[in-house]
Amino acid sequence: MLGWTVLLFWALIEPIARVDILLITLFPVVTILAIAAVLVAKSNQIQTSNLFPMFILYFVIFCTFVLSCIYGQRSKRSRS
Repeated sequence: MLGWTVLLFWALIEPIARVDILLITLFPVVTILAIAAVLVAKSNQIQTSNLFPMFILYFVIFCTFVLSCIYGQRSKRSRS
């Protein structure tokens, strides 16, 4: 996780130039965490009601990252 944190801080220096970092953070990392949460909920190890706030957080992260990536790509194209 430290590596991803450093990568995101590096992307923060020039966010428009490094907008693709959002996609490689969203799909392998956040998607796998969401899948793991679904599997835990299905196995009844943790009640789904206890995982509900985490699912809301994942939804917010997905929406924010996708919208930021779209905005960044448009900004990158307009600067070129």
